[in-house]
Amino acid sequence: MQRLLMYIGIGLFALWTLAIFVNASIYQETTLQPILFGPMSDAILFMAVMVTAFLLLANVFRKSEKTANSSLLIIGLISIVGIFIV
Repeated sequence: MQRLLMYIGIGLFALWTLAIFVNASIYQETTLQPILFGPMSDAILFMAVMVTAFLLLANVFRKSEKTANSSLLIIGLISIVGIFIV
């Protein structure tokens, strides 16, 4: 199961990166928001952070469901509050 979760995370990252490169012209023309490095680099960096969070939470869930559920609750609340602040 652990190996399957790792393959899912890596597969999502690889497909996301491929989609970024296939649609590079769209990203270059439509990005008006503040960016750190560039629209494509930021998208790949964001997905790398999300895959890392996915794999960490999958590992925590394997050890303790209660801790994983609490972590997801806290991350969700921070995300909701962050939407209204930004």
